[in-house]
Amino acid sequence: MPLAPSPRFATVVFDADSTLATIEGIDWLAERRAPNVAHAIAELTTRAMNGELPIEQVYAARIARILPTRQDMESLAQAYLAHMVPDVDAVFAALHDAGVRTAIVSGGLRDALLPLAAQLGV
Repeated sequence: MPLAPSPRFATVVFDADSTLATIEGIDWLAERRAPNVAHAIAELTTRAMNGELPIEQVYAARIARILPTRQDMESLAQAYLAHMVPDVDAVFAALHDAGVRTAIVSGGLRDALLPLAAQLGV
């Protein structure tokens, strides 16, 4: 009797921002602040992407500038759900049906990502 094919990968890890949802959470939060804050966040991100600053330092600096409230995080959670990439739920369902474990990784904003993770069965 032939064995059932095993999945090619045991686990697949997805980035949340701009992968599972079409938004970048930190930018979404920054856009709800004064224009100078949003500009400073964009500048910090650019400097990190250019290798001028360590990403860990930039992340902390961006959060310190934005100072998200509980309401901000709840609103961001809803934005992640509203901006899920097309068919992402079907992708996760197919992976789960194939016995593949899934995980979501993000630089932060865990509380805002929990509803998205729950929606996807992670």
